[in-house]
Amino acid sequence: MMTMGKISLSRSALKNIAIISMLIDHVGALIIYNLYLVACYVDGEFLLGDLMPTKAKILYAIYFVMRCIGRIAFPIFCYMVVEGFLHTHSRPKYLLRLVIFALISEIPFDMDFGSGMIDFSCQNVIWLYVIAVLMMWVIERFGETQKSTEKRVVVTVIAIVVAGLLAYTCDYSFGGILLIASMYLFRDKKTYYWLGCIVSLIVIALISSWTELFAIVALLLLELYNGEKGKGSKYLFYIFYPAHLTLLGMASGVIYVLFEYGMI
Repeated sequence: MMTMGKISLSRSALKNIAIISMLIDHVGALIIYNLYLVACYVDGEFLLGDLMPTKAKILYAIYFVMRCIGRIAFPIFCYMVVEGFLHTHSRPKYLLRLVIFALISEIPFDMDFGSGMIDFSCQNVIWLYVIAVLMMWVIERFGETQKSTEKRVVVTVIAIVVAGLLAYTCDYSFGGILLIASMYLFRDKKTYYWLGCIVSLIVIALISSWTELFAIVALLLLELYNGEKGKGSKYLFYIFYPAHLTLLGMASGVIYVLFEYGMI
């Protein structure tokens, strides 16, 4: 990546931005949104539209802004996964680390965003990163070694499609796989890189919400990446992800209990 002017960001700085963005996003989804729902209840009735209380309108506006800010996180993490795959000293250990923390994060994620302690209809985003790493590995091993352009394309397309199917129930699903594939395949081809990333974000927006397009901000931040590691622990995200999901889930549960007992 090229830097713009004198401003540049290291890998650690970008990860910190992504972590803060993710935290803001999840506070909005798990705390502010629940407070908004509570504020919509007046004398036992759920009021929406013109009847919605002012407090509820304000809380929803805060929630919306926080969710928009949260869109910055995912593309940065995707890019860091590509960087991790390309620069790790041991891909088996890198993959194993992702699998371990995906397992650790699954119950907190399902409790927060699913229907119970174990919900096979949705998996946390680290599983998508696991699948993406396997996809890149297959493309590198069986695709890039092909002498025929047609064979390289076929292997690459098959790898992306299979990865997308495997990631169907993961957070960001096929759109996330397509984004990581674009970042990996076109890392040295700026025009195709931007085209692939924009198309991927549009796919994610179509699957989820138009607010996902705010993730374009992350692509601009990635243009400031200077290629340096920077200061910071490589385990920060792995530890923070399940930890913050657990704590926010507990806080959300407290809000529910207080509401049930009429304390808020």
